[in-house]
Amino acid sequence: MKTAVLLIAYGTEMPNAGDPATLHSKRIHEQTGYDVRTAYLHHGPSIEDAVHGLLDEDVEMIVAVPFLLSPRSSAAEKIRAELGLCTEKTFGTVRYGGKSAQVVLTGTFGDHQKMRTILVQICDSHDASPRNTSVLLIFHGKKNSSDIQYEERDAEYLRERGYEVSIAYERHQMPDIKNATENLLKSGRDILVIPMFVSPGRHTEETIPRILGLVGRKEKDMDVGGRTIRMMYADEVGMHPDITYILKDRISEALQDSKKK
Repeated sequence: MKTAVLLIAYGTEMPNAGDPATLHSKRIHEQTGYDVRTAYLHHGPSIEDAVHGLLDEDVEMIVAVPFLLSPRSSAAEKIRAELGLCTEKTFGTVRYGGKSAQVVLTGTFGDHQKMRTILVQICDSHDASPRNTSVLLIFHGKKNSSDIQYEERDAEYLRERGYEVSIAYERHQMPDIKNATENLLKSGRDILVIPMFVSPGRHTEETIPRILGLVGRKEKDMDVGGRTIRMMYADEVGMHPDITYILKDRISEALQDSKKK
């Protein structure tokens, strides 16, 4: 059965921003041999255009990979709808121009257990340690949401390593970035800020740095009660190269599940 992978990202409104979907698509192809295409909810190519292109090439199985942190986001729901899948359904059929293909939807990457390793690697790359560094995980935030299961799990991964960890939201939910940062400053440790976003965009390159006083730079020193505290700003978590391994796991899981149907 001719199989292809469709990596579906939200898309950025900033054309000069790095595109991790392209990065991970290339790595998935190199490591698996699958034909890997990308599609975006915002900006082209669209999911519809990408699916039509695959059907024109006689692909029989499309593994659709939502390149998202949360499985319970509006973007995840939109991807499901555009693939013609009902709620909670992960298998279906897409048709175009008299041709059809099976489609299987994978899980997202933010709730995968390998996030533990990636977060630790980010801390290590900034020479952070539990003794001298606190960690602030910043998420986008959702309207009318009380479900913070995966956010807390990511924080717990680092707490298990001894880090003091706080969660903050850029919008919609509390605590906000300012309050969470002020609370961490009380410990007197340096602060490593990890933006829990898939890709660079206005949130991570403009809004969050402005709130933190990091516009145009990745770190700064602050005088807090006569003590110098350094704040460091990591790249978006979706930019980490090892996210590729999680996406590969999701693809393998989905294909194995499809064989059971």
